[in-house]
Amino acid sequence: MRIFAKIRQVYDRLCERKEASVDRMRQEHEYFNEQADEAHERERRLAVERDSKLLGLQPGHN
Repeated sequence: MRIFAKIRQVYDRLCERKEASVDRMRQEHEYFNEQADEAHERERRLAVERDSKLLGLQPGHN
């Protein structure tokens, strides 16, 4: 009976590690999505500023 308890303990630990790994991957995925969104917004803002300068407009007065 003792061996089965040990096996169960190891199995439970492996499951906990797997869940932690899945959580970590989910957090990383969310982080990278946020970074991509911020980069896209930054690029868009720079393009608007550049185009405004080319057209002789004041930024923010489109």
